[in-house]
Amino acid sequence: MHRDTDQWTTLLHQGQLDTQLRQLYGAGEGVIGVQRKRYEELILTHHKHFPHSGYIRLFSTPGRTELAGNHTDHNHGKVIAASVNLDAIAAVSATADEKVRFYSVDLDQEFEVDLGFLDVHPGEKGTTNALIRGVAAWFAANNKKIGGFNATVQSQVLQGSGLSSSACIEVLLATVFDCLFNDLSTNPVDRAICGKYAENDYFGKPSGLMDQMACSVGGIIGIDFSQPDQPRITRITADFHSAGYQLAIIDTKSDHVGGDDQYASIPLEMKQVAQQIGASVLGDGDPALFWERFSQLRDLLPGRALARAAHFFQENARVDHMIKYLQTKPADIPSWLAMVSQSGNSSFKYLQNVIDDPVHQDYALALMAADSFPSSHGKVVHRVHGGGFGGTIQVYVPLEEWDKFVHWMDGLIAPGCVIPLEIRDYGSIEVTAGLPG
Repeated sequence: MHRDTDQWTTLLHQGQLDTQLRQLYGAGEGVIGVQRKRYEELILTHHKHFPHSGYIRLFSTPGRTELAGNHTDHNHGKVIAASVNLDAIAAVSATADEKVRFYSVDLDQEFEVDLGFLDVHPGEKGTTNALIRGVAAWFAANNKKIGGFNATVQSQVLQGSGLSSSACIEVLLATVFDCLFNDLSTNPVDRAICGKYAENDYFGKPSGLMDQMACSVGGIIGIDFSQPDQPRITRITADFHSAGYQLAIIDTKSDHVGGDDQYASIPLEMKQVAQQIGASVLGDGDPALFWERFSQLRDLLPGRALARAAHFFQENARVDHMIKYLQTKPADIPSWLAMVSQSGNSSFKYLQNVIDDPVHQDYALALMAADSFPSSHGKVVHRVHGGGFGGTIQVYVPLEEWDKFVHWMDGLIAPGCVIPLEIRDYGSIEVTAGLPG
């Protein structure tokens, strides 16, 4: 939908976007009021920062939460992930030139990329410019159209939060290029692959495809990456609230942004093990052969690599069981939560993506605090979330204990560290362009 600033603000004040906002953020009137104001502020900021932009289009891309499959996607494993109600929104206007100007409200900083130069710029690694250039390069390499635009972006998916801020922005950019210049002809899986390409080759982080898939596709999805260019998706429906639990993340006050080298060591070490059992990645390896050759592998590889490989094989098997637990009617939530705990335990002990600082150990302390909560209505279930080495942990809290648990964690970690999450049914979209049914 193409509108100028005045037309968009009028629609917001008249409540004509409320249906879309409810689908994205929930039904509460308080929630809708907050989002109306958020979108209006975005539109006005866009008009102020790019005063000659003319028509504006709006976009929303969710963050993601990983529900199962910690560090398996990059070795062609299996995961369960979900899009959440925390998102990045953008006001976008096409331009006549070949430049992308991307203004971040949160950073109060503008990034500019000339689309005439799409080769990798080594000096851009780890920057927003790298993501813009990488996404544009993928579209160009796949015989799709690209063009210039001005974008104003505000994100609730904070950097280092474990909700995949970089994947969210990559998929948002892919959706913008697709809508503005390609009539939305690229499917959500390919837009996710585009984001991974930008992150791996331009941004310089060797991530798998899970983050981008969850941000792009939406809802709860099981993903099998055994054929990474054609991942198999299983759509899943689950209502943790109805089962008596609130899904949430805990800000551990330890930022994982600086842990890229630690993160990169995990897929590298897993692949080293895979090569010793005749495969390029563990997803193609035989777990029986791994255990058969275990004593020999101990003489060939570091012990941590073997522990991480064991985590991969066990975590991969867990995902299959966990999908079945949610597909059961009614869903078998107790069995699901038991495996959530197993996943977190395995990540801590075998994957070893918790301790980033041998002295402070803020991430481990947050896990300990959640584990020590004196619940009288069932134990709080917790696990390592996402890349690890900082950021957030994930918890399932009995609804009767919610207020008490928030008070407990506020006192032990930091006020406001508990962030409730709701599953969002929609992936990356253009707002009011028509949400899928």
